[in-house]
Amino acid sequence: MTKRYLFFISQDYSFSVLRPLQKEMLLRGDEVVWFLYGDELHCDFLHSNEKRVSSIDEVIEFNPHAVFVPGNVVPSFI
Repeated sequence: MTKRYLFFISQDYSFSVLRPLQKEMLLRGDEVVWFLYGDELHCDFLHSNEKRVSSIDEVIEFNPHAVFVPGNVVPSFI
């Protein structure tokens, strides 16, 4: 069964924290998307082969099995 994972980030350091997890998840055949939240991020740090969702509606539609948050806060409805 393919699993869906959401990386919810709000700081640039999160890219390097989550990429090793992403690598393993993709090797297992799972799906990973990134949601970049806030104005303290540089979106150009996202690699061209990394999937991104741009709205809360897209996050909810993606319906992740798990959300990884290397920061302190993620909205409870995600």
